[in-house]
Amino acid sequence: MSRAQQEKLYDAITGIREDIVEAAQETPLRTVKKAHWGRRVAVAACLCAAVGVGWGLSHLRMGASSGGGGGSDAEGTFMSYAGPVFPLTLTEAQSGLTAERDITLDFAGYESRRETVLREDGTEDFTYETWESDIRVTDEYTLTNSADEDVTVRALYPFAGSLRTLGRLRPEIRVDGETAETELLAGGYSGGFSGVLSGDGSDPGLYNLDPPHSWEGYRGLLADGTYQAGAFAPAQELTEPVTVYEFTGSQAPTEKYSAATLAVWFTIDPERTAVLTWGFNGMEWDQDTGYRRYSYFVEKYGGREQTRMLIVFGDDVAEYTLGGYENGACEKEIGGVSAVVTRRETTFGQLLRELTAVCREENARVNGEGDLSGVSDELLLKAVAGSVVNYANTIARYDSGMLDEVFSDAVSMARVFYLAFDVTVPAGGSVSVTAAMRKEPSMDLYHGGDSENWRDYGYDLVTRLGSNLTFTAQRAALVNTEWMEIVGQNFGFDPENGVTAVELDPAQEHYYLDVRRTVPET
Repeated sequence: MSRAQQEKLYDAITGIREDIVEAAQETPLRTVKKAHWGRRVAVAACLCAAVGVGWGLSHLRMGASSGGGGGSDAEGTFMSYAGPVFPLTLTEAQSGLTAERDITLDFAGYESRRETVLREDGTEDFTYETWESDIRVTDEYTLTNSADEDVTVRALYPFAGSLRTLGRLRPEIRVDGETAETELLAGGYSGGFSGVLSGDGSDPGLYNLDPPHSWEGYRGLLADGTYQAGAFAPAQELTEPVTVYEFTGSQAPTEKYSAATLAVWFTIDPERTAVLTWGFNGMEWDQDTGYRRYSYFVEKYGGREQTRMLIVFGDDVAEYTLGGYENGACEKEIGGVSAVVTRRETTFGQLLRELTAVCREENARVNGEGDLSGVSDELLLKAVAGSVVNYANTIARYDSGMLDEVFSDAVSMARVFYLAFDVTVPAGGSVSVTAAMRKEPSMDLYHGGDSENWRDYGYDLVTRLGSNLTFTAQRAALVNTEWMEIVGQNFGFDPENGVTAVELDPAQEHYYLDVRRTVPET
């Protein structure tokens, strides 16, 4: 994505309707006592045997992962780190099998292109210049078998990304030039969480996602093989019974009140009941009395009604009341606000399966149809269940119990994926394995001042991290360098003097290349 495209995306993200902004500005902030849903869940799990309560998240024992962070090289460090190119590995080490690696970084996308925007009648509206900061990477291996018998191995090709970027960044694997059939596996969140007031986790309120900031974060993640093993594990089975209240057919005088809000309130025993939400914008809790009020804006976005749910674990809600308000402050009541409330019982795992379809639909509406392309329901379900199990009881970010936020995070969290495929290497012979992919850059965000670092992009690779292959040689090459200049590296490239191919030292774990786009003089 070019810098112009990044700025356009920023404008789109911040292009919130003025009437909603004005309504929000008129909404006073409230201080309320908030309950930690994970803590309530843990209490409920302890009481499960006695009273049958629990969103049985007896699973919620694990703390947050701390895969992110760590030190970094003096160079090759960016505010947003895209992760390195990883080496090929095998599910099990194979004696007698050696590998050579040739990796090519292609900067053809840096060349300027002119694109035309058409009016509805097909005539030209305007043209603009664009280019890509993603590069094309070809990561090729020659596997040689010195044994007297053919050997068939299960190969794994790791790559960094997220569920949201999977459709764009998933590599294509070729074996001896033929496209291989691959199985996609996903690891858990590769980062940790940080506080609002600090970036090192010392702030006790862990509200921010904190993905790896350097390759060393991935070194801590992949070194002992535990993370890779987790990618093979099935999704957690969450069989806890839940009661679901779904709100449909919402009505309100939105022509008069653009932020018209529907609220539902009730009282629970926090030690016997836990409540999660989907599609609700606001909430007010009092832990001492058990009072709860949840609310949402009635407006239909894009003409489509959003899914709205209250999800109850443990004792059901005895009585509830619906009401309408001018805005999300829920202070001035108005008439004409209503919804149809449907109650049903299911299990938490089955509900999560249903919500994967909702998540996919709402992502497509907001981000485009291709946003979750290549992501199966099972893959999405595993990612969400992993977040629930690992973080619900420990991370303040999820205090509110907004399940749609857990889904949203699971889709965007940094993680390592694996493409698994079989390769047969003949006795005394060799086979080529090639991974071809797009690679996002690491980058800084523009922050004004005199610094030009925001114009730089970083690409890096690791030579042996997470791999059990025996490498006899590794080489790297650059192509289509006319539109870039190197501003930092440890490869030894010198395109101006014709050095675009170098030998890598497999004993050196990490290589980085920082570049800046240039436009050749005409």
